[in-house]
This record gives sequence, C-alpha cells and structure tokens, in this order.
Amino acid sequence: MLDLKLTIMTVALISIGFIALLFFVLLIVRRHKDKIKRKDLTIWVDITTILIGVASLIVSVISISVMLSQEQTEKFLLEAQKKEHQPVFSITYTSSKSSASEVNDVEDYVIESNGEQMLSPATISHDTFIKVDYANFADNTRKSVYYPLTYYYNATVSSDNQIGRLQTTIGNEYLHNNLKLYNLHQAAGAYNNYHEKEHVVLEKVDLFKITYIDIYNEERTNHYRNSHLCTPEIYNSIFQEAASICPLPGTKSISDVCLEDILKAVKGEL
Repeated sequence: MLDLKLTIMTVALISIGFIALLFFVLLIVRRHKDKIKRKDLTIWVDITTILIGVASLIVSVISISVMLSQEQTEKFLLEAQKKEHQPVFSITYTSSKSSASEVNDVEDYVIESNGEQMLSPATISHDTFIKVDYANFADNTRKSVYYPLTYYYNATVSSDNQIGRLQTTIGNEYLHNNLKLYNLHQAAGAYNNYHEKEHVVLEKVDLFKITYIDIYNEERTNHYRNSHLCTPEIYNSIFQEAASICPLPGTKSISDVCLEDILKAVKGEL
C-alpha cells in the first residue's frame, strides 16, 4: 500500500512539473509572438492549451486516487488498531483420573478471555466430531469424514464474566469420556490388524464459535478447531461434511458410539 501511494505521488509531481513546463513554453511563445508567424503561433497555443488541459485532468484523477488511497489507509489503520484492542481467547484441555481409575480417563476444557474486556458476556457454541481417515487399498479409495456426536463432554458451565474464565466442562468423571475415546482408538487399531486392505485412523475434533461485542460496540465472531483459530470456511465445511454422512448434531454420544457405527457412516451404510 505504501509503494502504491509513493507511485501515485510521483506521477502527480511529474504531472505538475509537466504543467509548469507547458506554462513556461506558452509564456515564451506569447512573448515572442511578433517573431512567429500568426498561423504557427495559433497552432502552438492550441497544442499547449490542450496539453495543459490533459495534464490538469491527470492531476485531478491522481488527486482523487490519493484521496481514496488515504481513506483506505485510514480504514486499514483503524481496523489494525481495533484488532489490537480485542479479547484474546484461550481454550485449554486437561486430563485427569476419576476416583476409581488408574489412568487419565477424564478430559475437560476451559475457555478463558484475556486482553481487552468485552461489553457483554460472550456467546459460546460447541460441537464435537470424530474425524475418520479411511483407506481401502482394494479399490484404491480414501476418505476423510467427520462423524458428529450428540455429546462428548458431560456438561458445561458458562459464566457472565467479561474477562477471565468464560466456560468449563464438569461431570466427565461420570462419563469417562477420555477412556471411551481411547477404547475407540484401540478398536481402530485392532480393525487395521485384521483387515490388511483397509486402514482407519480416528481423531476427536472440537469446534467452537465465540461471539462477542468488543469495546467499539461491534459484534465479532471467532471460530476454533480444537484450541486453534480457524476460518469460518473451515468451520462451516466440517458441518457440511458431517451432515453428508449423518444427521446433525449426531445420533449417539461418546458413551454409545462404537467403531461399527463410524465405519457404517464412512461407507454410506447408515
């Protein structure tokens, strides 16, 4: 943007210099009009006047371009300033052991806000999917699909905080969600061992959408894939892919779903 502005200003200065030169030529022609034939004088004056008009038009266009460029620059700088004064959201995962377990069978998440304060509490939506990478070497087909779950976490608690902790999960020690996800991975590994011409890999994917009002009283929305920011296009594409194989928001929870259900969805057998 800076290079474009410099280019426009350079052309404008050249055009102004060209106009000054033409005025100087016109002044000389008129001063020596007695030594120049009347016909030649008229031609010179006409040509010079036309050139001055064209150069003036160029300068006018450039002036408008500079004005528009400055307006765009101001908008760009204002938006950059606004981005510096936004809340910063963090999504962190923790694993723990329930009272009767010897392994980390519980997974929770916490959403927190730091940076600038919001004008009102944020609205948070969350969905969980099982991402399935499936390959069939017999017919050389590969698929990556998202299997939606009705729920993976037991429950969530949201606060009215405008900074600090916004949402956390609770009660997963009764659900043992992390253990059940581990069991699905184990089932996928066993399936791969018994099916040489097929291979399946599973991954849990959380999608979050956080909508809030910033200090400029403007509504903004952030999209996350797990704990990382993603584009709205990526966020929406996962929902579209999931809807193509299974009704949203899903028919089974992590407690009820099994590898057979997932493979039926992948193979279009639901």
